Amino acid sequence: MKLFFCFIAALTVFPLFAETPATSSYYLSLGGVEPKYKAGFKHLDYVNPEAPKGGKVTFSALGSFDSFNPFPIKGTSFPVHHTTLMHLMYESLMDEPLDDNLVNYCFLAESVKHPDDNSYVTFTLRKDIKFNDGTIANADDLLFSFNMLREKGKPFYRTYYADVLEAQKLDNWSVKFVFKNNKNKELALILGQLPVLSKAFWSKHKFDDTILEPIVTTGPYMVSKFKPGHEITLKLNPDYWAKDHPLAKGRWNYDKIKFQYYKDSTLTLQAFIAGETDIKLEVKPDEWFKDYNGPTFKSGYNVKQEIHHETPPGRMGYYFNLRKPIFQDSKVREALTYLYNFEWVNKNLFRDKFQRTKSYFQNTELAATGLPTGEELEILEEYENDLPIRVFKEAYTPPKTDGSGNIRSSLRIALRLFKEAGWITQGDKLINKKTKEPFTFEILIYDPYHQRYTQPFINNLAKAGIEAKFRIVDSAQYEMRENNFDFDMIVSSMGITFSPGNEQEAYWGSKFADRKGGQNKTGLKNKVVDELIQKIINTQTRKDLIIISKAFDRVLQWLFVSIPLFYNPNYWVAHKDKFGKPKNPAKMSLGIYDTWWVDPLKDKALDAKKP
Repeated sequence: MKLFFCFIAALTVFPLFAETPATSSYYLSLGGVEPKYKAGFKHLDYVNPEAPKGGKVTFSALGSFDSFNPFPIKGTSFPVHHTTLMHLMYESLMDEPLDDNLVNYCFLAESVKHPDDNSYVTFTLRKDIKFNDGTIANADDLLFSFNMLREKGKPFYRTYYADVLEAQKLDNWSVKFVFKNNKNKELALILGQLPVLSKAFWSKHKFDDTILEPIVTTGPYMVSKFKPGHEITLKLNPDYWAKDHPLAKGRWNYDKIKFQYYKDSTLTLQAFIAGETDIKLEVKPDEWFKDYNGPTFKSGYNVKQEIHHETPPGRMGYYFNLRKPIFQDSKVREALTYLYNFEWVNKNLFRDKFQRTKSYFQNTELAATGLPTGEELEILEEYENDLPIRVFKEAYTPPKTDGSGNIRSSLRIALRLFKEAGWITQGDKLINKKTKEPFTFEILIYDPYHQRYTQPFINNLAKAGIEAKFRIVDSAQYEMRENNFDFDMIVSSMGITFSPGNEQEAYWGSKFADRKGGQNKTGLKNKVVDELIQKIINTQTRKDLIIISKAFDRVLQWLFVSIPLFYNPNYWVAHKDKFGKPKNPAKMSLGIYDTWWVDPLKDKALDAKKP
């Protein structure tokens, strides 16, 4: 489509908005939030701007990889979809500091224009952005990145950019994104998260395919060497364009970063104890208290820390595949929650160190608590005829036991719910009253450790006459089966954000329930959920976002789309005593990838501490 016709189309939707003026800024925020960092700031508060560059660090990773391309559905890629790891190689127009999580600051972009009427956003790139092949990034690369991600990237990119009418190149450094309407208040910030990819590089490769060739990127690190599926070493780009940028100052301090892949978490522990890796994040209480006390810790070669954090934990749970007939009745799903005995698992397997997950926005101000009141109640009352009465009358709390292992009372409630849903006990089996089919299902897991707390769950399911089993597959198979909805139930963790928006539609929206490779793993299709998501997307103030998110959280809780599991309120981290750390670290991240550094003196003295 020619730009002339694009302009006419834009005027059709926005007869006045397309020409609305806007002043240049160095940040964007939601709901009018003022930035913590004022114009001209020198560095982030949670870094050491004088941190030395150099040294090598080795991390462990689970599974394998067969691609360096993280954007399409195909393949198991490095880097994984973890924000910090992605930033090792890929960078976006704007960045969000860990201590100012409602504000995005210009990074690859030099400035941003976004009018009050939310009709468009214009990004002007810095003129000194170098790809790691030495070429300069410009508006053609930005425009190419947007079009490729929307056309050939993972399905959620199409969701995120669905409200963009047209992307227009204004000059060699500026691109204007014209919006279809002004309702999506998060859209400008979403576009600020757009990575800038090399058009020249990708013009020689298929964007939607796997690739095991070092990719041209703008990030601080570039691939040095690799062995497919086994290891990869990144090296700090000596000509990194942003080394003195206020958002990068004091970050990305290692000269080399190696990721060594292992089949399971037990092997990653063995590798750390043997000195093959430098840092180990532990999630298993028994291992933390039993295996991190050997000679290397007594000598000071290794150190361990338990650090309380304020990070919203991912909502880990057993997620139902609602496409399966046996899980389509919410009473069945609720009944199954009564057969998971968290208190026993926490006491006997986790030393009472974990806490039960309750909310889809756990540990944030967005979590539903108590009974709905005020404006939240008013929102829910719009859907009174479509929601369970319990949404209004009860505060959701996961079933609780005394931890003894006796689930008689929970079992009684579960069997009653099964009966109401048409399942009855016949002999030692739970069967469908009409079809006489037994209640059976499989739990898909990728880490053998998950079987430790899954087996007690299966034992309790057997007490209700349910024949359940778990199947362990490697990470690549797990991802493939998850993408194709080839599972009954999975152990998974749903990301939690301080500022929910368009991603919620990808997670829970009806139109994405049958889109393979998408993020709506459960296959949820619910009219109320869809409408609440649109309210979240279109909300204009932080106050309204909190209210609507609480209502949304409450509805998801009472739909029983997952069985909530647990989270650790602390980081458990062990490492060789060779690292320096900022004096005022961010409470939202450990910083092992981007704000720690190798201390030359400690590194030199390390061998003398080795037992």
